[in-house]
Amino acid sequence: MKISGNIVWREIDGEIFIIDSINERIHELNETASLIFRLINKNKKIPEIVDIILDKYEIDRKTCENDLKYLLSEFIKRGIISEN
Repeated sequence: MKISGNIVWREIDGEIFIIDSINERIHELNETASLIFRLINKNKKIPEIVDIILDKYEIDRKTCENDLKYLLSEFIKRGIISEN
């Protein structure tokens, strides 16, 4: 996974704002989605992201994996990340 070359992003007060000039959209990520976005930007793999989320939040592994899978599919669908 990697951040799409079609977007520009900025971090403001711990949250990520993504500007998609092609689709003329602005996305504001919440705290958890911002963390995941930063980890993707650092080339972390899915198992590493899951472990980091589990260390930070009180959530079971299965829920974490399912929620992460859903978020990543949304990121891909919206052109925020690519699968490589």
